[in-house]
Amino acid sequence: MIADAKRIAELEAEIRRFRAALEAHEEVKAKLQTEVARLGAESAALDWCRGQLADIEFNQYSGKPAEVRVKVPLDPDGDFWREATAPTLEEAVAELRKGEADAK
Repeated sequence: MIADAKRIAELEAEIRRFRAALEAHEEVKAKLQTEVARLGAESAALDWCRGQLADIEFNQYSGKPAEVRVKVPLDPDGDFWREATAPTLEEAVAELRKGEADAK
C-alpha cells in the first residue's frame, strides 16, 4: 500500500512535469508560428518592392521609433517617385498598394 501510494505520487509528479513541458512547448510553438507569419508577410513585401524596383530605407534614430520609407519609381528614368513611410515594411507597402488600387 505505501509503495503504491509512493508510486502514484511519483507518477503524478511526472505528469505535472510533462504538462509543464507541454505548455512551454505550446508557447514556443505559438511564438514560432507568429514569427513565421511575420517573416512571410515581410518576404511578400520585399518581393513586391523588388518587382517595382523600389528603393527601401530603414531608419532608426535615437529616441524615435523605427520607420521604413519605400519609394517606387513612376517613370523609367526614376525622375518621379511615389513613396510611403511607416513603422514596418509591410505597412509602407500596403499604403503604396492601396494608393495604387485607389488610382485605378
